[in-house]
Amino acid sequence: MLPSVADQFSAVSHALVPFLAALFFIAWACWRICEWRYRAIIGKLEEMAVLARTEVEYWKDAAARNASKVIEGVEVLKKKDLPPEVKPVLEQLTQASSGVNSDLVKLGQANTARPDTIGLWGVYRGATSPSE
Repeated sequence: MLPSVADQFSAVSHALVPFLAALFFIAWACWRICEWRYRAIIGKLEEMAVLARTEVEYWKDAAARNASKVIEGVEVLKKKDLPPEVKPVLEQLTQASSGVNSDLVKLGQANTARPDTIGLWGVYRGATSPSE
């Protein structure tokens, strides 16, 4: 036969200290498990942000190196005796490749997350606003 609800409340009231101790232990264990999981999630987010910043910097540097090689190649070609129809193309290529560096800086700024804005609620690690 199952004990009634009144019997269960009576047992808890007669053993209040062990009941509260067990309740406290269960609550503490749940808190620690949630905290452990939350720290793992935040750690993974920070890793991914660092990796994204590293990857953006790598590709930005690679594109800058390639742009500088193109500019150097165009300068070498300008010094050579070329037909007149090639010169406007070289000028266009020079203008296009010179704008690449400023575009790369903008790209790096747009695609790089700040480390103080990582987190579920945006502001993290003492920053007052994400735009600082």
